[in-house]
Amino acid sequence: MKSLKEWSWPFLPLILLSFTTMTWSQSYSLDGEPFSMANIWRGLSYAIFATAILFSHEMGHYLTCKKFNVKASKPYFLPGIPWIDPGFVIPMIGTFGAFIKMELAPMSKSALMRIAALGPVAGFVIALPTLFLGMSLSEIKPVPEGSMAMGDSLLLLIGEFIFAPNIPAGHDLFLHPIAMAGWMGCLLTALNLLPIGQLDGGHVVYALFGKGWHKMGWVMGLVVLILGVFFFAGWLILGAFVFKMGWQHPDITTEEKLQTYDHVLGASCLIMLILTFTPSPIEGSSLLVVVQSLLGS
Repeated sequence: MKSLKEWSWPFLPLILLSFTTMTWSQSYSLDGEPFSMANIWRGLSYAIFATAILFSHEMGHYLTCKKFNVKASKPYFLPGIPWIDPGFVIPMIGTFGAFIKMELAPMSKSALMRIAALGPVAGFVIALPTLFLGMSLSEIKPVPEGSMAMGDSLLLLIGEFIFAPNIPAGHDLFLHPIAMAGWMGCLLTALNLLPIGQLDGGHVVYALFGKGWHKMGWVMGLVVLILGVFFFAGWLILGAFVFKMGWQHPDITTEEKLQTYDHVLGASCLIMLILTFTPSPIEGSSLLVVVQSLLGS
């Protein structure tokens, strides 16, 4: 009973609210019938798998923190906003993700590596089969004029090669809501694994390279700025968030050497980043395009 009470506020209400906004994000269709039973089922199927991916990711962090006696909160889910504009990614996925509060006290490199890496690993273990299951249920349809196009990560291209190898000209694979949940999981995996500041990827590279990585902090910040201006404006939101936390990782690790398992985890994070990263998750959504659109209107 005590453990249930620990989840009662604000963690469980935030999970339920996020589940609701994620359900809404995929229930609203462009056919003008947002509350049809078919659309509600679409939303629920998306929300169930998306919640599982986010929960797995954060519990990977949380349980590993407990193992190493590092103080950490339970997962805070961040509800999204209702569908407003299909060209903006946050309404489309219905969530801003989730996070745990972790006390960055002195710890071994091994502890930091495992706490950072096992979150993305746990989430990816759910996101990968979710994406492929959803892609097997997806349909090839003609592309309407002016429709939104999602950028292809390497993993999405692999899925298309397996499940839709022969897409005719003027057509595309329209993702089933379950595939959208997998796509969302892969997007958040890539965002978290960027080797910057106190993101999961920042923890990983700091555990691997220590203070030597500090010199790359502002370089990575410049990369994020370029990505935001020329590829996807959402990178600038991430950049502002990381800037507030700090581009460089705090010096918290002891001089213990990493074990073989830790290096395997580090390599796994690199592979996951390569598979899930795309410069433009939503095509035609760079800062330049957004500004040109606003000036044109």
